[in-house]
Amino acid sequence: MNVWSRARSLAEKTPPHRNRYLDFLRAAAILVVVFGHWLVQAPYMTDTGLAITTMLGVVAWSHLLTWAVQVMPVFFIVGGYANAASWEAAVRDGRGYASWVQSRLARLVAPVVPLLIVWACLAIDGPNTSDRYGRLSANAPFSLICTRGTWWASAVAHASER
Repeated sequence: MNVWSRARSLAEKTPPHRNRYLDFLRAAAILVVVFGHWLVQAPYMTDTGLAITTMLGVVAWSHLLTWAVQVMPVFFIVGGYANAASWEAAVRDGRGYASWVQSRLARLVAPVVPLLIVWACLAIDGPNTSDRYGRLSANAPFSLICTRGTWWASAVAHASER
């Protein structure tokens, strides 16, 4: 089965009430983020090997490009809509707030745990595995995960008190 026939098959299985435009916005925003991060890297060779810096530090006018690829508001708006739709479905199905938050939290935690395990193993090996820049850039998403995780944990705790 090729990619297009698989996509067609998945599209046919999509419930008719699903907002495909929001799916498109989410996919487009993800592509812009990946493409933008790929473009901003500036690898170069030094006497000691490969080094990586950011184009923002090398080419001054590249700062202007960051204004053209601001897609985080799209993620927040689409994510808010998805959460509201998910909550409405949970209410319609008779599920409570705690059950809804736990199911949303499980969807966030499941992909993070294997990543944490891999990063922990890399951190144990330390400088033998990657340079300081690599470790710092790999750990950067944790600030977002920790912030979101704290919010979700407090939401679960609040829900269980009800």
